[in-house]
Amino acid sequence: MNRAAVFVFFDKQGVADAYVDYFLRSLGEVCGRVVVVVNGALTDAAREMFLRHTASADDLIVRGNEGFDAWAYKAGIEHIGREAASSLDELVIANDTVFGPFYPFAEVFGEMERERPELGFWGLTKHAAYEREDLVTRNSPLGYVPAHLQAYFVAFRKAALASDAFWQFWTQLLPIAKYEEAIGKFETLLTQSLENAGFAWDSFVQVAEVATDDPNFTLYCPATLLRDCRMPVLKARVFKQDTLSLNAGEQPRDAYDYVKYETDYDEDMILASLIRKVGQYQIVKSLCLTYILPRDFAMRGRRCSCIFFTRT
Repeated sequence: MNRAAVFVFFDKQGVADAYVDYFLRSLGEVCGRVVVVVNGALTDAAREMFLRHTASADDLIVRGNEGFDAWAYKAGIEHIGREAASSLDELVIANDTVFGPFYPFAEVFGEMERERPELGFWGLTKHAAYEREDLVTRNSPLGYVPAHLQAYFVAFRKAALASDAFWQFWTQLLPIAKYEEAIGKFETLLTQSLENAGFAWDSFVQVAEVATDDPNFTLYCPATLLRDCRMPVLKARVFKQDTLSLNAGEQPRDAYDYVKYETDYDEDMILASLIRKVGQYQIVKSLCLTYILPRDFAMRGRRCSCIFFTRT
């Protein structure tokens, strides 16, 4: 299988954590060529690491932090070019917003080749449709959010890569200045543009059996996706937001425990990245590290009626 990938990276400090190196090693096992596109700054150590995963220095593109992932993907795809892309069996776009994979990507691609050969393009997860007004729908030409593949990992097959619709989408990509526009003007329109051109699509992870009212399953029930739907990655954002707005707060910790106890993935890569990027209070909250000890708990020779304690 002749496959290439465009991987997009952004970090405010230009630092690439160990989980990024691991992800790229895993991606390189199924992709003969990896183009890395960096939005913004890059440390020398990160540059050296990225160059280990690219075929040449030309395949590491460092650009201004403009247009979010959408315009970085565009830069990487245009760098490969239509002629070279026409020889590919598959082109993958992916970014650094997920930890993993927790089992080999070869199993994911192999299953999609065997079970869904009719698809023109596919992704790891899909976002359900909704019509309620929010920041995304206000920043979308459609005025609503259709069902779509989430753009942190999407694979385009040969027929889609050869189509005018694919290349016209990138040529006509709208300017993007904020996160909500990246969803409304890019992620949702990408799926719909190719669907309108006649290409079938679907996601590797199937969530029909997951009971939730939230359309973004990757944030609402990450532990359920890992355990019951064979999700190969975990969104880093799970640990960076107020999970109580999405669920009872148990899902991030359950997801972390699943990775730690049920996979061979080094969970310290998750913790190391969170410690560098996220405040300690948010880590304590998202991983449920706060406990109420019994009234008779003794600490430093003193009896405490109530004390909050966190694991180390």
